[in-house]
Amino acid sequence: SSGASNPDETPAPAAPEPRDKPRDDNSWGFHVHSVAAITTSPSSIIQLHYGPSSNFSMLHSIYRLITGIQTPLTRREEVAQVGPGLDLFQNRQLFFGDLADGSKSTMVSSDYSAMFLDKELCGRALERYLSTFWHLLPILTKEDFRRRADMLYASPGLFSFDAPDVVVVLLAMAIGASILEEEAMAQFLFQRASQGADKLDELVNIQAIHIPLLQAQFQLERSRPHSAFLYVGVASRKAVAAGLHRGISIRGQMRDCLQRRLTFWSLFIMETWVCFCLGRPTSISDPGGGVPVPHEEKFILALVRLARFMSKCAARIYNQHHESLLHMWNAATELRHELQAYAEEQLLDIHIDVQGEPGAGECGFCKTIIVSMYNHVQLLMFRPFLVLRGKLRAPAPQVGAESCDKLRELTWLDTACEYCLEPARQIIKYINKSCEINDLCKVRPFELRSSRGLTKYGT
Repeated sequence: SSGASNPDETPAPAAPEPRDKPRDDNSWGFHVHSVAAITTSPSSIIQLHYGPSSNFSMLHSIYRLITGIQTPLTRREEVAQVGPGLDLFQNRQLFFGDLADGSKSTMVSSDYSAMFLDKELCGRALERYLSTFWHLLPILTKEDFRRRADMLYASPGLFSFDAPDVVVVLLAMAIGASILEEEAMAQFLFQRASQGADKLDELVNIQAIHIPLLQAQFQLERSRPHSAFLYVGVASRKAVAAGLHRGISIRGQMRDCLQRRLTFWSLFIMETWVCFCLGRPTSISDPGGGVPVPHEEKFILALVRLARFMSKCAARIYNQHHESLLHMWNAATELRHELQAYAEEQLLDIHIDVQGEPGAGECGFCKTIIVSMYNHVQLLMFRPFLVLRGKLRAPAPQVGAESCDKLRELTWLDTACEYCLEPARQIIKYINKSCEINDLCKVRPFELRSSRGLTKYGT
């Protein structure tokens, strides 16, 4: 953002405004663009950018509140170094991945190769994937996955780890193994599949897009959003290279056409979600009706609509120069009404009540995904106001005492903060309850850590 206010200038007197309305003021800094860096060697420094909608940015605000570090509450507060905060919250591994530990080996071990011969264990891993994350990436049918897995065991000494179809099946098994907490198996399958994927760098077809999407899913399941972001970027480039954004079917067959559309929209959902959570721009534009969403895929259609809300929230709340608090408040409340209308639509279209109780089985898993995303979008709409209130409550005033007093008296600020805190509480409650009654659901630290930190920050 730009146009920082000059503290030496005397502002023109503002006209009196009702205390239940946000006061026009362009000096409040809501959005922190955080840059984290680690040194992996004397000659190598890794820097990552996390935008204001990211959990990383929120950690920065919590860290400063805990440590008492004072910074000006103006638009000059745009870029901040947050390395110490990562260590305080033990989140360096989360945001930097294995690079946070330079001593960690990434070599593939051959000690676990016998695991791949255990058909029963791999079968359980595949079925767990098909019951969970497959619903977010239904490019192949469940029957296709099972048939390809059976072919691997029909002639285990003949297949190649480098074949695209084999890589796809191995990655699906790796995700399932990770969910089952079969760590050694998950790592072995993922690294083996990734070795095969590396040899397909310049291949552009459906499998070549499917592979990095599965790699991204694997990293998301393990709460590594930055790694997922990089894999999604590969998938995005290959999707554009394949013309998926144009909605054109090369062979003219309906099955091929549906697969290309599902591939594109699955990618659109994942990229929008990952970029929204990291505060980074997306690389694929919404083609609208140019690439129709298959009507029979109700769950994907619901996620596409939700992804569009994420894009709108990022554009109107985080990527826009707000001239006043009133401007941001109006944008957030308007988006909140639209999101509530979306929730009512889903109750009719796919019988999912975002305010209801968790369910069991695959339907319960899908419901948990939508409810978690829905609440995360809503809390991010109003999180800037929570950050503002936290700054105003700091022991040492960061702006003039008179200005702080006026803002503290505004009842709308507490309302805005509650609009942020309630979805955070719902995420914690819903995910915990889902994990109790549904063995397909698993607690994911990335989803819960943000909500828990937010509720503590808001108290």
